[in-house]
Amino acid sequence: KSREKWQCGAELIGENSVITDGELVALALDVLQRLGLTDVKVRISHAGLIRALLEEMELSPQEKSRIFDQILDGDLKILADIRPDKPELVQALSLLLKLKGKSPGLLKNIRVISAKKLPRFKPSLDNFIGVVDMMESLGCDYKIDLASGKGFEYYTGIIFHLSIGKEIIGGGGRYDELIPQMGGKDTPAAGFALYMDDLMRIIETEGIEEPITKRVLLRIAAEAVKEGFKTATMLREAGMIVELALEEQQTAECSWLLEVKAESPVFVVTDKANGSKSAVDSVKEVLDLLGCN
Repeated sequence: KSREKWQCGAELIGENSVITDGELVALALDVLQRLGLTDVKVRISHAGLIRALLEEMELSPQEKSRIFDQILDGDLKILADIRPDKPELVQALSLLLKLKGKSPGLLKNIRVISAKKLPRFKPSLDNFIGVVDMMESLGCDYKIDLASGKGFEYYTGIIFHLSIGKEIIGGGGRYDELIPQMGGKDTPAAGFALYMDDLMRIIETEGIEEPITKRVLLRIAAEAVKEGFKTATMLREAGMIVELALEEQQTAECSWLLEVKAESPVFVVTDKANGSKSAVDSVKEVLDLLGCN
């Protein structure tokens, strides 16, 4: 049996936001869709919540790993056995661990319930809710399952698994502490990997396409996330390489800067060769300006 897994993926280093986490999940799903896989499921968990859960239990490092392994195996009664003196803690943790499905509303209810009793959960809950809301706005087929976060020690934020049927074909998440642990600076990072051996068994290849050379830097206003991601998809389908701009980032290799806003004009296209700007309200006009039609 092979002990090495061949992987292909992407990493986004230097940024930590809900948009970056959502972009990674959307990118992974887009790649799989382009490979002809339409029944991909996404399970999402959150390492920050798992870590906060273990901190609330006030256990030793050895006990934390042992106890959480049992929880992942479905043994929720162990919570009551460990902390019989804190029934409200056990109740809140049980709610979190039993949470499954597309339930952003329930996550928000848990945030209200745990605000005073479990203050350590708030930062991670806020982030998790933000990512889930992003998944909703992008129309991703996801399932919340906190108990799917095996290997959480490696991650600090969102964790996601990609599967077809019972076979896991990829996964990833946020690991902001990894680069410092390897001797680097304090640098946020997230990424995903697709499992090539598994994919090669289920995908029929048709040939190799010519490399894409046209590049667009896409800057999305906070109020126009859904429109921005939709536009990125349409540009990629038209043969463009689209890179999402983060903060005040500029990328010299890109030929155009495309800004997406919530109000009219929705799109502003800047030709980086001569600095000229064009403001339009439809993706079709954007495609015309970029020479895609």
